[in-house]
Amino acid sequence: MRSHRYGSTYYYVLLSVLESTAQYLSIWQWCEQVLNARASSAKAQLLLKFFAEWKRQKQAQRQGLVILEASYGDIRACQQGTTSSVNDSGVQPEDDDSDLPPPYLDVTIPLQFSVDDSSQLQLYQGVKKSGLMGFCDPCPGDSKQLKIAYSYQGHHYEVVVGDYDELQIPQEAHRISSGHSPSENLDQVD
Repeated sequence: MRSHRYGSTYYYVLLSVLESTAQYLSIWQWCEQVLNARASSAKAQLLLKFFAEWKRQKQAQRQGLVILEASYGDIRACQQGTTSSVNDSGVQPEDDDSDLPPPYLDVTIPLQFSVDDSSQLQLYQGVKKSGLMGFCDPCPGDSKQLKIAYSYQGHHYEVVVGDYDELQIPQEAHRISSGHSPSENLDQVD
């Protein structure tokens, strides 16, 4: 009877170790997937960079549509920025995730590249933005938004849209007025 009890205990300890190992491998595979997607996105953005800059200069000369900054992913994390890996007492926390890629991606280059000659940018409803050239999914399993700050005709604009939402810019509704920013309403966009 004793050997059965010890055998049973051994079984549960082994099961616990195997479950922990499976969770670790799952997290590792997730990180590897995100890092590979980011590498592909970076390569695509490198290809687009020259033409995006050329389009930006051309648009800026005539006060057309210039993408100042664009982020895709967990926009709340982007606004908070990166946190230090050392806390106030100088100790690195146990759940430090500073080695993980951020849950957002700079997509300024691919969006500027997508601006047409008539100073318009359109992204269609129902199309997941991570599938666009130069984009990737920076936070699989989480809801994502696209935040764009842009200038047009000497004015500044900002818009936040959900992952599958349609986007047409420029729009007067996106114009930044004193004291209000669309990013204040992030809870309303999914």
